[in-house]
Amino acid sequence: EFPSQSYTEPQSSEQLCRHAQLLAAGHDQPLTQLGVVRHVYSHFRVDVSAFYLQADAAVAERFSACRWLTKAELADWPLHGSHKKIVETLLKQGEK
Repeated sequence: EFPSQSYTEPQSSEQLCRHAQLLAAGHDQPLTQLGVVRHVYSHFRVDVSAFYLQADAAVAERFSACRWLTKAELADWPLHGSHKKIVETLLKQGEK
């Protein structure tokens, strides 16, 4: 998800990755794919392609209005099911 962003047409993973890099001020570091997280709601299913980008101080400053969390804080943050699955995948990635 991109805060304050909406799309009227479906976007490919590649388009969304490039958009994330542009939001991060043209950050040159590639996004790392975490995988696809599947989540089922009561009446529909979503498959979420999850990626992460290691942000540096310049990116953090650009998004200074956002709240930044450590991995430990993120693990304890109240999130709904699909986001929790993404965080679990991210934390497992860090263990490798």
